Amino acid sequence: MNTRKAFTLIELLVVIVIIGILVSLTMPALNMARSAARKIQCTNHLKQFGLAFAGYEAHNGGYPPTRSSNKRSSWTLALLDYLELGNVASAYDETKTFVEGEKNQELMRKRIPLFQCPATPLPDRLQYLTGGNTATKVADATGISTGDAAGYAQGTCTDYYTHHKSIYMPDGRTCTNPLAGFESITPVGDITDGLSNTIVLDEMAGRPNRWAVGKRDIDYNSGSSTKAGECGNQPYWCSWGGCASNTLAAWDERGQNAFSAANNTKDYCVRVVNATNDGVYSFHPAGANSLFLDGSVKFISQLVIPDVFLAMSAKDSGKAFTLGDLEKRTLSELYPKKVDPTGLGRSF
Repeated sequence: MNTRKAFTLIELLVVIVIIGILVSLTMPALNMARSAARKIQCTNHLKQFGLAFAGYEAHNGGYPPTRSSNKRSSWTLALLDYLELGNVASAYDETKTFVEGEKNQELMRKRIPLFQCPATPLPDRLQYLTGGNTATKVADATGISTGDAAGYAQGTCTDYYTHHKSIYMPDGRTCTNPLAGFESITPVGDITDGLSNTIVLDEMAGRPNRWAVGKRDIDYNSGSSTKAGECGNQPYWCSWGGCASNTLAAWDERGQNAFSAANNTKDYCVRVVNATNDGVYSFHPAGANSLFLDGSVKFISQLVIPDVFLAMSAKDSGKAFTLGDLEKRTLSELYPKKVDPTGLGRSF
């Protein structure tokens, strides 16, 4: 006679509890592995851009401008052939802007994974634009624009941006971004700080939705040019085929520009990374990726000292900062003589 006993209810519950505990222990490790994989993939995206910049420079004698004055070209479009996206480049109608014509609009609505960081939520984000390039719609939490989008041009958003204006340093100086504006090509000789010390692309992920310190900032409104919850700094250049450039500045914990005249106060807390995606921002833990003109990609901590990051984002800062300075976290490490060269009177 078979005398084998079946599992009792208590034994079954014990087994289920043990399995649950094992799953809970492994989930953080799995999430960390996924996060690391997304970070590596983002790094590889930027390295491809680095190769494309090098190819463009070798073929044209310099680096591409941020955009053309007639808004019919940009650095993103200029690099397509060097990103093995020649089919997209050949389909683009250069007689029109990126918001004009069904041909260009079909391309702008196309999501190109290379232009997006895999860690960023809502990959199908669309920026809605009028023909005059003024942002009038903002994607909601589902990635679909609020309101009726009929009659508006559309562009799938990018997460990688260059700088389109001068870079304002903490010491009051104004320096120049690596890529020239409009039709000008930037020769290598103009990068006086050196290719390995000059950042050309940063993550400014999640646009056009505004994010601040890890959360959707749905109530933010910077003025009449934007809607609530929308980035306030050139939001209409979020499309991968648009200018894809932005002003670079330091921000305080409230998302305000910390280097404005009203905010140059003693011991003012500023950040240049992961404060708000009006500036440099990513969905990687504790920092963001940046591409240097020598083709290298560095993960920049959100604790980086603004003096160093802003200087390395200019082509002519004249500062003797090194890559090792990106790892310093206090002013006393950066300035051993304990003299603040900015004149802001910051304490050490």
